[in-house]
Amino acid sequence: MNKTLFRTLLISTLLSSTPSMAFIKIGGQSNQDLATLVGSGLLETKQHTTLINQVKSQLPISDQQAGGGIAALLALAENQLADQHQTELNGLIPNLEQLTQLGLSTTGLSPAKMANLSDVTHVFNQLGLDANMIGQFTPIIIQYLTSQGAGSSLVGALQGLWK
Repeated sequence: MNKTLFRTLLISTLLSSTPSMAFIKIGGQSNQDLATLVGSGLLETKQHTTLINQVKSQLPISDQQAGGGIAALLALAENQLADQHQTELNGLIPNLEQLTQLGLSTTGLSPAKMANLSDVTHVFNQLGLDANMIGQFTPIIIQYLTSQGAGSSLVGALQGLWK
């Protein structure tokens, strides 16, 4: 079973019926393994939510617009950055691929299709956002990444890519 799907189902089950989880042993994993898996999934969700909330708190936009805009910019970064920067970015935002897929799901576009800033502009337009909003998203995302420990080389690469 897909690891992401497994985590999502496990978290959903945990949140809807915690007592039943005490008796389930999935795939030979111990309760400690399951607790670790659930904990890491919740932490990743919290990190994604934190970034979305930071964008929303500074801009008058919806959850969908914040998530989609972030996803478009990060998908472009995933596709265009050098390997060393991609590795660092993936370390700063766990399950980055999942975040970009979910964020772009309402637009019908694949994260793999984000090849340049004009593709990002297209996503922003589909979300009902003006292209100049890209310049308002980027410093917030960079501030978040910096707070997570992003190095100056990655920050510089992102600033160059997103301008």
